Amino acid sequence: MDFLPVEAGAVVVRGFTVLHTHNPFGILRYWLENDCLAAWERVAGMQIAATLVLILLLARAAGRLQGHFHELHYQPIARVGNADWPRVGDRPLRWWALQRVSRYSGAINLYLAGGFGLLYAFYTVAGPYWPSWLGQRVFQICDATCGLAGLATGLVLLAAVPAAFQYGLWDANTQDRCRRLELLLLTRLEPRDYWDAAAAAAWRRGRGYFGVAILLWAAAALAGRMTVEQLAAALATGVLLWACYFVLGFRAFARGQQANGLGLLLTLGLPLGTYALYRLSGPRLAALLPPGLVYGASQAPFSVHEIASPFVLALGTLLIAWHTLSHCDAQLRRWYDAHHGHKVMT
Repeated sequence: MDFLPVEAGAVVVRGFTVLHTHNPFGILRYWLENDCLAAWERVAGMQIAATLVLILLLARAAGRLQGHFHELHYQPIARVGNADWPRVGDRPLRWWALQRVSRYSGAINLYLAGGFGLLYAFYTVAGPYWPSWLGQRVFQICDATCGLAGLATGLVLLAAVPAAFQYGLWDANTQDRCRRLELLLLTRLEPRDYWDAAAAAAWRRGRGYFGVAILLWAAAALAGRMTVEQLAAALATGVLLWACYFVLGFRAFARGQQANGLGLLLTLGLPLGTYALYRLSGPRLAALLPPGLVYGASQAPFSVHEIASPFVLALGTLLIAWHTLSHCDAQLRRWYDAHHGHKVMT
């Protein structure tokens, strides 16, 4: 600012001030702190600007709708850039699953979680050296509520969401599932091929969140909030939670069950139950559930009686995985035998 002319500097300062006060959050705050008649001018200006932007976006989307439809269904796939396409290799089902989940990857959610996690990690490592002009209040609120351990646990749960909801990976309804199994069951695919494809797709969708959780744990270790043993325990329990959710999700897929109820129980019910146990009886009982296990590992070292919980969870996960793999092919064929007529009737 010192190197700019006075008039240009004033314009920059005025523009920064308007950006700070006339965004939707700033206008909402101004509306709540002042009389509505005084804030009406700002609200009207924001609504007019937002409406114009929406009209432009809607017009562009409507103009490109037919072109996108033709590109998707009728035109050949064009190579973008010089990047090589992934080879099918000797595991075609795994290749297909990765292509399917990569088409609509939902990267915007990962960018939001990753950006906040990265800033939180920097704030944790910097400590008192964090510049005040970058903002501290939101990080102080996080420290006072769930803390870094709670945020990392939430990210691990987000990473496990694709592992729990596996039914939509293959097909969203009974008719599509019948059509796909009609082809897959005629091939020489083994249960291990279905397992490998589902694991690769679930990990592709969730690995980014798990990476941000590892970043937060590493930042806590660098800041002295966690020991190396706690970091290793948190990482191990996070992997165990993901594996448990994946095994249960794959079991639901093999049985042909809609995973909505199971997924909601694993990703919402268990975290809420863990929080309730933690508030009522402390971390000891909360550690009996997988989310509480991950949270407790990053909070304090495991005691002798608490170390049995992850071993029991790991043993149960292995037993369910072994049983599911042993009966996967038979269960898929049994499901198809019971539902293949549904496709013809509808």
